[in-house]
Amino acid sequence: MNLSWDKLTGLTTDGAPAMCGEKSGLVGRLRQKMQSEGNADDICQFLETKEKDTARLRDVKWRCELAFLCDVTNHLSALNLQLQGRGRTVTDMYDSVRAFKVKLNLWETQLQQKNHAHFPACQNMMTRTTAASQFPTKHFVEKLSTLRAEFTRRFTDFERQKFNFEMFSNPFSIDPEKAPENLQMELIELQCDSALKSKYETVGRVEFHRCLPETMPQLRDMPLEFSGMFPLGALASPTTKNISSTSSQNYRRKLPCCQTPTTVFYQSPSCSPPTHTAQQQQQY
Repeated sequence: MNLSWDKLTGLTTDGAPAMCGEKSGLVGRLRQKMQSEGNADDICQFLETKEKDTARLRDVKWRCELAFLCDVTNHLSALNLQLQGRGRTVTDMYDSVRAFKVKLNLWETQLQQKNHAHFPACQNMMTRTTAASQFPTKHFVEKLSTLRAEFTRRFTDFERQKFNFEMFSNPFSIDPEKAPENLQMELIELQCDSALKSKYETVGRVEFHRCLPETMPQLRDMPLEFSGMFPLGALASPTTKNISSTSSQNYRRKLPCCQTPTTVFYQSPSCSPPTHTAQQQQQY
């Protein structure tokens, strides 16, 4: 209808989903429009009429730091979502973290070149003449460098398991000469077996270890260590957690402590224990 946004002073809807939708509704689109307008000055004028302090909001450097914080937080939130979900193994999480570290390198280089392609809030601030000259590019580059160093420090254990993760993710691409000696013979037999390679492409890496023959016990049991590495909090919903409380009076009398402990059984549907080995040992 080519209506002018300058004439809009208020909005009232009938509450219909088409009007109140957060993304595709009228209210959602209006919010996106208002966020892209950058109405910080109007907010300051409104607060001043209420005799509120607006020194921080008028500080251009502080607003640049807020924009940078918003962009970095959005990237971290995206990484957080990638680390969650049903069927995510520790190798998938390692790949996501490693990709994020590479992104940090790219962002650091681009910010040094004053390229804000992946920082939309900062890019919006740079479009203003007053903020462009005061934008602390060097300070933000140092922050990204610190964040990258912190990721490297916190995920040092992942780097130590890099070879094992590659073995679990794609055993057909591993050089047998670089593999541990107890895996070399089985690895060669595996890579030369076209039927197992076809099976790997069909069932996926998590279920593949169940398809390995008993002649490959080392490779068959090795993935169990990694397929069970799930964060309990992130996979609380899809993972079965059976909680049984020993709360009967008979158990209470037998326990030396007055407080009854709670036994928690953590079960992962994508990981099965090597029961065949336990059954063979039980027979003897």
